[in-house]
Amino acid sequence: MAENQAPATACPYCGTGSRIHPVGKEACSRAEWEPISTAPQTGQTILAHGPHVEPYTAYYDWVQESWCDRAFGDRCEPEYWMPLPAHPTDKTIRGKLKDS
Repeated sequence: MAENQAPATACPYCGTGSRIHPVGKEACSRAEWEPISTAPQTGQTILAHGPHVEPYTAYYDWVQESWCDRAFGDRCEPEYWMPLPAHPTDKTIRGKLKDS
């Protein structure tokens, strides 16, 4: 292992790679819906899904001790979650424009 290299950690979403794909930054493209009980309760935004609604963004609020809809701040009861996709970068946008 190189001097400044961190130890390898398997991605909790896909089980591969040498690093964890943080929610909201570099979400794993192979992520699938997981039970909400496995979601990080750190205040980070996740993609949530519950009964009778389309997927929405949510976060865990420690004060309310519940999941909250990111858009409205209302309590919600998601059943499943997955990490948000990675934000586009200038490099990925330029690459898509060249391909079209």
